[in-house]
Amino acid sequence: MKNLFQKFHFNTHVESPHSDESFNRSKALNFSILLLPFFTLVTPFLVFLENYSYGIFHLEIIIGILGILLVSLLCSAGMRYGGFIGKNILGFALVTFFLSIQFGSSGEIVFTFMLLGVALLLLIFKDNFLLIAASIFATFFIVTLGQAFAPKGVRNLEFARHQVATGSVPFPRLIHIVLDEHIGLEGIPTDLPEGVTVKKQLREFYEKYGFTTFGGAYSRYFHTVNSLPNLLNFSSASKARMYIGQDDSPNKLLQNTYFERLSQAGYRLNVWWGHHVDYCSHSPVPIDNCIQVPAEGLKTSHRLPLNTFERVQLVFSAYLNLSKIYQRGRDYYQSFRNGIIPYGVSLPSATWDRHTVTALPYLFTLDDLWENILDLPEGNAVFAHLLIPHYPYVANSDCTIKGSINEWKYSSLLFTPHYPFREGMHNTEDSRKTHYQEYFKQVRCIYMKLDELFEKMDHAGIFENAVIVIHGDHGSRIVKREPTIENEYELSREDIVDAYSTLFAVKFPNQVGYYETQPFPIEFLLQEKVVKPLLEEKGNVLPPDPFVFLRSEDRKILDLKPIPYPITH
Repeated sequence: MKNLFQKFHFNTHVESPHSDESFNRSKALNFSILLLPFFTLVTPFLVFLENYSYGIFHLEIIIGILGILLVSLLCSAGMRYGGFIGKNILGFALVTFFLSIQFGSSGEIVFTFMLLGVALLLLIFKDNFLLIAASIFATFFIVTLGQAFAPKGVRNLEFARHQVATGSVPFPRLIHIVLDEHIGLEGIPTDLPEGVTVKKQLREFYEKYGFTTFGGAYSRYFHTVNSLPNLLNFSSASKARMYIGQDDSPNKLLQNTYFERLSQAGYRLNVWWGHHVDYCSHSPVPIDNCIQVPAEGLKTSHRLPLNTFERVQLVFSAYLNLSKIYQRGRDYYQSFRNGIIPYGVSLPSATWDRHTVTALPYLFTLDDLWENILDLPEGNAVFAHLLIPHYPYVANSDCTIKGSINEWKYSSLLFTPHYPFREGMHNTEDSRKTHYQEYFKQVRCIYMKLDELFEKMDHAGIFENAVIVIHGDHGSRIVKREPTIENEYELSREDIVDAYSTLFAVKFPNQVGYYETQPFPIEFLLQEKVVKPLLEEKGNVLPPDPFVFLRSEDRKILDLKPIPYPITH
């Protein structure tokens, strides 16, 4: 029994350096050091590809795996020749990266306990930690590889056609579309020539189809996770993440008064959503159809004439940004890089991984969504949250997609390669103008598609009797400075309007539309100009004084600070 104990108690058993057991154990340790980095880095990548239905036999994926192999070999060299510190620090970092990819959305508290658990195992098992970890991750790798090669059905981006039952009451069809990051008509910057034209075109569009358009509409919040939950609960909470589960991804909406009132009136609910707010899993009322646009929609890049290097960038941008550890490391580097620029030292900007395909799956699935809307019977409501004209601005005015990711623009210079740091500014005067020019192209694309939908509805004889609500969730966010509490006294009126001005338009059957410039918050408009007339509820509420909320740059601080809208300084 004593001999058996000594055999497995690695920390107390002293072996001869010339023994076969010591030699074999040394070989096993070196073999673990060689394989552990590759298994911990490539396994979550294969899982990522599986989740996004992205085949491994694409050139960009093969190149990516070769890149992972190279990084793995460098890590192995560091562990082999870096001594005790190199071996243990790199081993801990690799396992941490794996956990951050696989379990990063589980919440900071859970993830912190995972890291403490890994550190404890490393302390207990020491050198044997690498042997054990290599065995575990080798098993993960083999299982994951088997799943990657297993036959599976084809998963398309297009929506399926769904059977929708007629509602229990003769309410008109309700079509509710959220256009994410759509600025309000009165907020469109008319100091830009394109802004004057776009404002005129949008006003004419809504007048043509009989909408009442609230050009002065605004959101009280800069972020969707605060704006839409408050909108759907007709509230203006002074704390962040109200009605949203903490540290969830996607953010689960826990309360939805709007859906409750529609359902109680007899409406059947149908929801289209993306990857930011989950309206279905915790819905307080039944939802007939809940259809999710594929998160990120990486497969859409196959429809684009991108070169191989650009495809590699898109894939690894999405992959690496799943890791909070990676994100924080990149952000710390970027802060350090920005901090030393005033001293004449310029390091490369950490923006190569900021490319995203956020808007693409929504653009590619609009026609499918329109077909589902055309099939919508009376007594049904459809709520569709579309991440367009949200950045990146990938579409031209005719909805053709720009052929290179270098042509894609974003709302902020923070996403721009070689970002020229200027004391925390998100845009300069020139970059704001450039970004708005590309933003307007994507806006025009949306209205070309909406025009097609309304023409088809009219041809089918269902447009006139439908109730249609179209609005944004906040402004374009093409700001010079982000509206935070820390930046309060540096914000311009232009910043506030760009951040909070948003679209709100509604059409009722047999309605004569009009245009209103007075500033109204969107939760007030939804309740007073949509729900009450639709459900024939009585009582009027006076519009509140216009104000918006600022949030701290420290995301752990949930208290919001109100300021007048628009500001006067």
